[in-house]
Amino acid sequence: MEDRRHMRRFTLRLPCLIYDGKDAGEELLFEAQTINVSTGGALVETQTHLPAGLPVHFNMLVRRTYADEPISAGSCVSLAGRVVRTDDAGLGIAFSDTYRIMRTSRLFGRCNAVSQWLQKMKANGKTFCVCEP
Repeated sequence: MEDRRHMRRFTLRLPCLIYDGKDAGEELLFEAQTINVSTGGALVETQTHLPAGLPVHFNMLVRRTYADEPISAGSCVSLAGRVVRTDDAGLGIAFSDTYRIMRTSRLFGRCNAVSQWLQKMKANGKTFCVCEP
C-alpha cells in the first residue's frame, strides 16, 4: 500500500479527549491515546469506531514528566478535525488549520469532562508525553 502522507509523523503517546465536532466540543465521545502525530493529523489507539468524515474536536495533553510538577502546569493542544479512517490500527484523524494551545490550568472549570479526566490522571499517577525541557 502506497504511503500518501506528506508530513513527517512522530511517535508520541499523548493522552487525548475526542469530542463530537458538531457539538462545539461539549459531548465527550471517549478518551484515548495517540500512537503518532504530525502537523496534519494523528493516529489514535482506540477500539471505538467512528464513521469517516465525522467532524471531531480533539484535545491532546502535553506535559513534562517532572514528578513534582502539578498536573495543571501542562499544556493542551485543542484542534478541530475529522475522522479519515477507522481500522484495527486505530482511528485516523486529519486536523484542520484551527488550533489553540493553552495551559491545562485554563481547562479546569471549562468542562467537567476535562477536569475529571485530569484529576483521574493525577490520582492514577499517570505521566504524559515524555518531552525534554
